Amino acid sequence: MSRDLAWRRRFVAAFDPYRELSPQECAALYVRRDGSPAARIVEALEEGESRARIALVGARGSGKSTELRQVMHRLSADGAALVPILVDIGDGLPEGATTVAWLPVVAAAARAARLDWGGKAPSGDPLPAALMSIGVGTELLDGLLDVVRVVGPWLGPQGLVATAAATTLKPATELLGSAARAAQAAKPTRTMLDSLIGALRLELSSLAQAAGRGAVLLLDGLDKRPTADAVFAALDEADLLTGLPAALVISGPMQLQVDGRFAALLTPGGFDPLTVHNIPVVDRQGAARPAGVELLSKLFDCRWKEAGLGDPLVPPKFVNEAARWSSGIVREFLTLVRDTGKAALRDGRALAIQADLELAIRERRHTMEITLDASRWDVLAGVLEDGERPARELDDMVFQNAIVCYQNDSVWYRPNELLVPYLEHRAKAGR
Repeated sequence: MSRDLAWRRRFVAAFDPYRELSPQECAALYVRRDGSPAARIVEALEEGESRARIALVGARGSGKSTELRQVMHRLSADGAALVPILVDIGDGLPEGATTVAWLPVVAAAARAARLDWGGKAPSGDPLPAALMSIGVGTELLDGLLDVVRVVGPWLGPQGLVATAAATTLKPATELLGSAARAAQAAKPTRTMLDSLIGALRLELSSLAQAAGRGAVLLLDGLDKRPTADAVFAALDEADLLTGLPAALVISGPMQLQVDGRFAALLTPGGFDPLTVHNIPVVDRQGAARPAGVELLSKLFDCRWKEAGLGDPLVPPKFVNEAARWSSGIVREFLTLVRDTGKAALRDGRALAIQADLELAIRERRHTMEITLDASRWDVLAGVLEDGERPARELDDMVFQNAIVCYQNDSVWYRPNELLVPYLEHRAKAGR
C-alpha cells in the first residue's frame, strides 16, 4: 500500500494521543480493561439512577475520557436507564476557578439536550436571567449552546450526534473561558446561585419528561487541574448540585486519588471514588507483564484496522516494547507508536526498525527529564527502591506522570519507565 500523504494523515489521526473517541467509534475502538471502569459506572448509574455521584480519577492520559465516552455509548442504546450528557468543564477554566465558573456550560449543555429531545421550555424560561445575573449574557448563552454540541456531544432521540456548524463558532476554549471568567468575576450571592441551580433543575426535569428517563451529567476535564487543592477549589460549591434530578460523574487527576479527603469521602458534592489505574505493563522489578502489554497491543490492532492502513509499519515486537515503555499510560503508548512510525516514514522506510523506536523513546524521555532537578531525582530513586508513595514533590511529579501508580495484589508506585534507565545508572554511580 502506498504511504502517500493521505495514508500518512490517516496513520497520524489513528494514533493521535489526544484524540477523543466519538460515541460511534467506541464500538470498534474501545478496548475493555480488567475491572472496566465504564462497566462499573454504568452499573452504578443503573442501580442508583439520579442518586449516583461518582468521581473517576487516574493519571493524565490513562483513559478516563475514553471510559466516559464508553459510558455515553452504552447509555445511548435503546432502553438505557439514563440520558447521557457529556461536557468538558475543564476547557478554558481559569486559575482558581470554583464551581460557579463551570456551571454555565453545564446549564447550556442541559438546555441543548432538552431542545434536542423536544422537551417543553420551562415556564417563564428562568435560565437566561439566572445566567445574566452572574455575568453570562444572552450572547454567551447562545454561543455555549453551539459549543457544547461540539465539545460535549450526546446522542439525541434519533440516535444521532448533535453537532453545530463549526464555521459559525468562536474557538471553543475562548468562548468557554469567557463564560467561566465572567461567572467567576461576578462573585455571585447564594441567591443568584440558587436561581441558576433552580433553572438547571427545570431544564433537566423537562428533558426527563421528553425522554422518558432521567439524565446523567458526565463532567470531564478536571484532570487538567494541576493539584488536588485546585480540584477541591473547582468543586468548592458542588454541594449545590446535590438536589439536581440527574446523576453526576466527574473525572479528576491522580492527585485527587492520593488525597486523604478523597479516600474519606469528603469531596464536595459527595462523590464516590472510582480509580482508572495504569494498565499493568510491568511488575515491581520492571519486567514486562504480558496481560497489560497484550491489552495495549490489541488497542494498536483495533486502531490500525479501523483506519484501513493495510500493510504493517510498526512490527508487533516494537508495539509490545512501546507498551512497556509507556508505563501503562494509554496516551504515552499512542505517542510512542506514532513517533516510531513517523521516524520510519521520515527516512523512507516501509517498516520501522529498532532505531526508530529508540528515537521515539529518547525524545519522550528527554522531554520528561528536563523538568527534573537533583532533589526530584532523589525522590524518584526512593520510589524505585521501595515502591512506595513519596512524602514530598508528589503533586507535580504525579501530574506529569514522572511517578505512576499500579494496582496488583496491592497499590504500588514506580517511576515512569522512561526515567528508570538513568535512575539505574545513577544508582551504580553511588548517587
